[in-house]
Amino acid sequence: MKDLNKPKSEQARLNLQAINPSVEVVAINKQLTTDNLTYWVNKVNVVLDCSDNMATRHAVNKVCVENQIPLISGSAVGMDGQLLGVFPPYQHGCYACLFPDTEIGNLNCRTAGVLAPIVGIIGSLQALETLKFLLGLAVSCDGKFYVFDGRTLMWQ
Repeated sequence: MKDLNKPKSEQARLNLQAINPSVEVVAINKQLTTDNLTYWVNKVNVVLDCSDNMATRHAVNKVCVENQIPLISGSAVGMDGQLLGVFPPYQHGCYACLFPDTEIGNLNCRTAGVLAPIVGIIGSLQALETLKFLLGLAVSCDGKFYVFDGRTLMWQ
């Protein structure tokens, strides 16, 4: 209850710093815009997109591709989850190649809801692929679009 009504970004920073004080964690407690998105993307080795709407996913994808920054995108809505890796030199395309229209499938957590375990599954896979990338290991999601059906526990 002590974290109630506090910014998620700052709470995440504090929790991560408590786990490993030698790691620098920067909390961005403001709305990302086209202008500041480029600034922040250029300060990282990989971007994890965990947004809940197509417009944000497209904006993040565009900046990552323009700046040659790897992107691991995860989303969850209802009982479904998706994972996509987009890595330079983009031999397999990017998010906009797969979803060219920002209005297609514009379901989000606010309008359709989401079951927390689906978020956990997709988030865990994003974390795994990110750690593999940062450790110099082969990532499995490069150019691949995985769809998880929580009703059947099947992957496509």
